[in-house]
Amino acid sequence: MTREITLSFGLLACLSTSCGGKSAPDAHGPDTRADAIIIVPDQGKPADKGPGPSDQGVEAFDFAPADEALSDPALELETLDMALSDLPAEPEPEVGPEIQDIAPVDPMPEPEIPDQASDQGADPKTEATSDPGQDVPVGPKTGTCKWFYEVCAAQCPDPPTVLCLSNCFSQLSEDGKAQQTALEDCLSSNSCLALTGQAFEDCLEAHCLDQYFKCFAGDKYYTCVDLLRCLRDCPDGDTQCPQGCFDGASYLANWDWEKRIQCLWAQCPICKTASTKAEEEQCSSCANTAAFGACAVEFQRCEPAGNKRCGELWDCVQACNDDPCAYGCLDAATFVGKAKHQAVYACIDAQCPGLVGQAWLDCANNTINGSGPCVPALQTCLNDQEGCTTHCAPVNGCGADGCGGTCGLCGPGTDCDGKTATCIPH
Repeated sequence: MTREITLSFGLLACLSTSCGGKSAPDAHGPDTRADAIIIVPDQGKPADKGPGPSDQGVEAFDFAPADEALSDPALELETLDMALSDLPAEPEPEVGPEIQDIAPVDPMPEPEIPDQASDQGADPKTEATSDPGQDVPVGPKTGTCKWFYEVCAAQCPDPPTVLCLSNCFSQLSEDGKAQQTALEDCLSSNSCLALTGQAFEDCLEAHCLDQYFKCFAGDKYYTCVDLLRCLRDCPDGDTQCPQGCFDGASYLANWDWEKRIQCLWAQCPICKTASTKAEEEQCSSCANTAAFGACAVEFQRCEPAGNKRCGELWDCVQACNDDPCAYGCLDAATFVGKAKHQAVYACIDAQCPGLVGQAWLDCANNTINGSGPCVPALQTCLNDQEGCTTHCAPVNGCGADGCGGTCGLCGPGTDCDGKTATCIPH
């Protein structure tokens, strides 16, 4: 049976809306079933370089709109103009401790995070929720480090007075005081406060991200999976929605996302600067490879996961005609199943570089039919089933990985069990 590519939802790591213009109308012939290759939907724009507080009147730690071509909410931090390092050591009312010279913080401190995102559990100090797409609560909780910068200090005169800042500091909880002091100490001891623009951003990212994430942590999206779902639900072209997702992300979610981005950028430098359609496609191709290769651990922390294997994922996606449906299929699949699924598209991209529209569809269809070079990758995916299915030729046996195992043909009234490679009654 000839297989035809009919729809395209965008590469797993696609950073543009059109993903190279690879979408096309239904190309089914009258006798073909919907065995079309569906390109995996965008899983949260891996080049998005987030997290940080939203723009709520705070000059320091403010985020400018992202480069819309990359959907990248990149940090554009500005230096603090109200460094508390100048406060007296024992002021009245209570203020933070006097800044002391301390050793620089390691560039990428390792937070204590569980081995799997699913094991992170609920934060006893927050009331996290995993329903993405909802509005982030207005304003941080009074007394938190985040509240100090985004609410109280933002209402001080410009430039802020010591008295006003001292009053804000006195209203912080013990945790809030500790987090605010730790962030200021780190910025001061690493000479970040004397910098501006990109230099300040680089300094903060190199030395003080851990303190920054603790200060500006949200309580809406506790895991990186929750954060990714929020980002994925943001409308195209909406630069405020991604920032709202990061603003509501917890300390752990922010760190998991940061590690994902750092790994991606290390493997795919093109993703940091991509500005043309061709460069975006190069980034997408590289990111797809990294997601299931060198960065698999980092990406897996942010990926929803279920029990569907690649063959089941394939069938599920073929029944879809929109992105939400395809996302549901992907969320229900194992990470290994997704990797095999993506391998088909990686093969097609390698065989059909630079093509778009109908030309890409024609090329892709040729690669997965007859003796096409991507037939083995497609068959590997289809064979990854719980048991033998209609994808398997009658002469094949059925093993732990689907068709091609050692069970052989089963007699009348029995079927081959793909998990045990044995014949079992109907």
